[in-house]
Order: sequence, then C-alpha cells, then structure tokens
Amino acid sequence: MAKEQKVATTEISAQLRVGGRVKEVKFVAHAQTAGQAQTALAQLKAAQERYADAARRAKGAPKGPEGAGLRNARDTAEAAVKTAARSLNTYGFRVAYAGDGSVTVSKSSVVD
Repeated sequence: MAKEQKVATTEISAQLRVGGRVKEVKFVAHAQTAGQAQTALAQLKAAQERYADAARRAKGAPKGPEGAGLRNARDTAEAAVKTAARSLNTYGFRVAYAGDGSVTVSKSSVVD
C-alpha cells in the first residue's frame, strides 16, 4: 500500500496589475522552488512597473520617427511582462498576459 506523502509548501504574494487594477495575489509554491518563484514574481512586478512608465511616456510621443524610441521602449517593456508572466507558469501558477501590462491569474490566487 502506498503512503501518502505531504509536500512542503510556502505561500508567496505580491501586488500585481490584474485586469487593469492592482491586486494582492497569493500563490502556494513548493518549498524547494519557492525562492525561484518569488524571484519570478518580483521580475513580473518590476516588468509591469517598467511597462506602466514606458506607456505613460509613449502616450504623448510625437507621431513618426521622433517618437519611435518611446514606442519601442513601450513594446520592449510589454514583451518583458509577457515573458515574466510565462515564466511563472513554470512553477505551476496560472498566469497569462492580458494586454496593457496587465495579467490574468487563476481565481484561487487573487485576494480582494
């Protein structure tokens, strides 16, 4: 008869931009990978902050080549948010990019 093994878990949390609003998000991670998952969560939060800043600057950018640098910075920051969201899925979290620097998270992870 097989014995049931308990897996050590740790709760990690961060305030992320979810669906256009900043919300507290909590995840339960395996204790062995909690440090790496916390780092990935911090990278997502930082990427979202960079995107918000770049989007604010690009909003008033002139059309044409004069504003291309600001628009490129925004697009690069958006790609960083997408990559950071995808990296969290490695740890079993259900996170997806939703547009405008926001992500969607499985309902069980969002704390209102």
